[in-house]
Amino acid sequence: SAMDAPSAAGLGGADPQLQRFIEVETQKQRFQQLVHQMTELCWVRAAGRAAGSGDPVAMVGQGGL
Repeated sequence: SAMDAPSAAGLGGADPQLQRFIEVETQKQRFQQLVHQMTELCWVRAAGRAAGSGDPVAMVGQGGL
C-alpha cells in the first residue's frame, strides 16, 4: 500500500529533519563520551599525583589522618 512505501525506502527516504536530529544526537553522545573519558583520565592522574605528594587532603581519602 501507499503507507508502506516510506518504510520500505529505509533511512534514505526518511524526513531530512529526522536525519538531522539523529546526527545531532549522535554527536552529543560522542561528545559526552569524550568528556567522560577525559574526566576519568584527569581524575586518575590527579589522584595518582596527590597520593604520592603527602598532601593531607589526599591522605584523608586514603585512610590517613
